[in-house]
Amino acid sequence: MRDLTFSDGPMFQRLMSNREICRGIVERILNTRISEVENIVTEQTVEPRLGGHGVRMDAVLTSDGETYDIEMQTYRRGRVA
Repeated sequence: MRDLTFSDGPMFQRLMSNREICRGIVERILNTRISEVENIVTEQTVEPRLGGHGVRMDAVLTSDGETYDIEMQTYRRGRVA
């Protein structure tokens, strides 16, 4: 069994589901303070509309009337052994 990192889907989803961890991550990324996280939804799917396509958001949280969409982007560099 391999070790999971923050960018692995199951680990990212579990960590971002924790209100305090999620708040700390957002504060560090945005270099700002936010109050208590009111709501967190992970793996939220928005269904397609006519002429559009659906999307899946990795984590969405609300705090102080603001909505934050956190997306994990990963890529591999070089060859993988």
